[in-house]
Amino acid sequence: MKNRFIVVMPAHNEEKYLENTINSLIQQTILPVELVVVDDGSTDRTSEIVKKFTSRYYWIKLIAKSNYEEPRSGGSKIVRAFYDGFNNITKTDFDFIVKLDSDLTLPDFYFERILNEFQSNGKIGICGGICVTKGNDNITIEKTAEYHIRGALKAYRRKCFEEIGGLMPVFGWDGLDEFLAMYHGWEVKVINDLQVIHHRPTGEETGQLKYSLKIGNLCYKIGYDPILTLLRAVKRAITAKKYLRNIAAVLKGYLTALFLEKKLLTKDQRKFIRKFQYKRLIYKIKYFLNINRAYHSD
Repeated sequence: MKNRFIVVMPAHNEEKYLENTINSLIQQTILPVELVVVDDGSTDRTSEIVKKFTSRYYWIKLIAKSNYEEPRSGGSKIVRAFYDGFNNITKTDFDFIVKLDSDLTLPDFYFERILNEFQSNGKIGICGGICVTKGNDNITIEKTAEYHIRGALKAYRRKCFEEIGGLMPVFGWDGLDEFLAMYHGWEVKVINDLQVIHHRPTGEETGQLKYSLKIGNLCYKIGYDPILTLLRAVKRAITAKKYLRNIAAVLKGYLTALFLEKKLLTKDQRKFIRKFQYKRLIYKIKYFLNINRAYHSD
């Protein structure tokens, strides 16, 4: 294993955070063989900032797109921007692929830790740290499922990436990749003590209610049944803190997709996802009951 990796970084109007993100990447103990920054139709100084780095570092490259009219979103636009960069990679001898957001601050040893995990276990297909937000000297972890790595900082073993067919240009792509990886026998490794500062909280650019609608829509497309969808709606409401509105939005998204949308995955893949989620649910119920039983026995 050569531990060679490439980084693709989509960026849209990121003049506020981009320079910091690239600097934190340059300071890594292990550097990528190539960083491709995709200016995805920015109207600010994004390209100008990247050019300051391309003139100094041979391994940093800029791809500038002019799709100014297309709004920022958490789905197809991001994946298309990723492939605008991925398809322009010049260093083809690599072992790992990293999709990185442009509003992050990485610890200096971030990629060293990621590569060590890949090396220690050949079954790991996707790996990453966790996103945290920082405010008033406090660190807050972005809550997510225990198996899930944020789309902001995903690293893929090349063989796994190719086996799952790459990234789907849809909302929820950063969960589908994990389900498909596990379906094909790969493991997803979340490094819970590897914290990365995320300067723009997940869902902020989309709007919380629209985000909930999209979640409901995705639930239908990947094969969730009504029970799993309702549980997902409750979880979303707790996260967003506007309970009834977000529950209603998730359910509306699901029902709308039921009549208007097609499934994204094969029947076997959808069955795998349902089985996986019910297994997690049963485990959590048993864990809660055991904790409760231990509490009362004391």
